[in-house]
Amino acid sequence: MHNQQLKNSPITTASSRKIYKLRLRNGIVIFKKENKKKLQVGVTPSLAWKIGGAYVGIVEEIVRLLDKNNCYKNPLSTDKLYSHICSHFRCNIKYEEFIQILEDLEKIGILIKEEKKTQNINCESDSDYSLYHRQLLLFNLMNLRKPQESIPYIFQKRLFNAHVLVFGVGGIGSWLIYFLTLFGVRNLTIVDYDIVELSNLNRMAGTSFSDLGKPKIEVLSKFLKSVAPKLNVRTLDKKIDNDFSLKEIVEEISPDVIVKAVDYPLQIAEWFDKVSKETGIPWIGGGYTEFFGFVGPFVIPNKSCYFQDWQKKHGIEDIEVLNQNYNACSLVTIANSVASLVAMEIFYYITQIQSPVTINKRLILDFRNYSVYFDEIECNYRKEGKR
Repeated sequence: MHNQQLKNSPITTASSRKIYKLRLRNGIVIFKKENKKKLQVGVTPSLAWKIGGAYVGIVEEIVRLLDKNNCYKNPLSTDKLYSHICSHFRCNIKYEEFIQILEDLEKIGILIKEEKKTQNINCESDSDYSLYHRQLLLFNLMNLRKPQESIPYIFQKRLFNAHVLVFGVGGIGSWLIYFLTLFGVRNLTIVDYDIVELSNLNRMAGTSFSDLGKPKIEVLSKFLKSVAPKLNVRTLDKKIDNDFSLKEIVEEISPDVIVKAVDYPLQIAEWFDKVSKETGIPWIGGGYTEFFGFVGPFVIPNKSCYFQDWQKKHGIEDIEVLNQNYNACSLVTIANSVASLVAMEIFYYITQIQSPVTINKRLILDFRNYSVYFDEIECNYRKEGKR
């Protein structure tokens, strides 16, 4: 919990009034507890911080006034704010002191000068801003203590420009590409050779009875375009039979991230490791069996362990499945949960808000009791690949 003390020393050198428009930073909650002389910014105790000092009453009134006037869309000028404060507190504060309070509130991220709003040109259009508005508010909080209005759009722009290559669009893959599309990833290549079957309908996103017998990639491409018209989606009707066919596609597409949402053949994870090393492009996969979900590891060549290192840890490399024609059991909620976490890992990697959580570890979810734990991987990073 952080405490902020507002300055109470007036500015005496100003020769003229500073007048500009202000608005509240959207996406944050400011409140006070009854009979308390401090304001709290943020709801979550571990992340929230407090404001105290001689002028906390004035700060409270500023927040109430701006909020009352819907300042998120209609900012107020400093002179109007000062006039209101003067009438409310019988003008026992100089204008220069008042401006100092406003500048302190701007420094700690509560107020934003309207002039900075022009930097939202990084969001390509008003429709973009409206579509991703709540997401931009989340990005806004990432830079709360160093308020720069352009920061939310920097994160969003990285998503717009990213290209993700996804192999397999079934129970996990279909939800994954849906989530990536909703994030604002505008370049997707999806690879699958299968058609929509009846058993797909209760675990896949974007399919219906009218889609039975149609190629999955065509159905999902149309569905995603209906959600995000600016999406560039390329479909490849191919089956991956060996590491050569995998590498051929990866080198042609040259994506930012590769996703493995297929389980067959069993050695396919080894192929992803090999192609990742040779091309320098990171990859991540997810899966499930019975009531367990698996996410990762997120493999970054030269910077992390590989999937094969996890296999070696458990002695399951070079194994053979005798009944290779079996069907994996599935539940839509498990597939959806795994897909959402894989999508979050890609989100972290692309936006650079933080490092992916599953680097050098595999996340395991037990849906029988909702327990979650990490299976750590140790290795010597292999200096291979181009990047």
